[in-house]
Amino acid sequence: MAAAGRTPQMRKELTLGTGLPEETILEVVQLSDQARMSGHKRIRARLFHNAGLDTLDKIAALEPEQVRQVSIEGIPSTPKEAAHSVMLAPYLPHLVEYN
Repeated sequence: MAAAGRTPQMRKELTLGTGLPEETILEVVQLSDQARMSGHKRIRARLFHNAGLDTLDKIAALEPEQVRQVSIEGIPSTPKEAAHSVMLAPYLPHLVEYN
C-alpha cells in the first residue's frame, strides 16, 4: 500500500477508485510505510501512529527516550525497541511523499 499511495496524486486516485476518504487512504499508507521497519508490524505501527508518530521522519527525529515517553496507549516501547526504531527509521528509503 505504501507504494500504491506513494504520492498525493496517487492517494487521490486511490480515493476516487475506492470511494474511501483521503484521510483513510493516507492512514493506511502511513501504517504500511511504518510496517517496513522490523518490529513495526500491525500493532506497533498502529500504536505509534495513534501517538502522533505517523511518519518515519517523525520517529527518526526523536531520541529513544522521547519515543518511550510518548503516550502509546499504555504499552510503551522497551528501551531496546525505542532505540531500534530511532536508529532504523532514517535508513529506510523514503517511499512516501507527504507534500
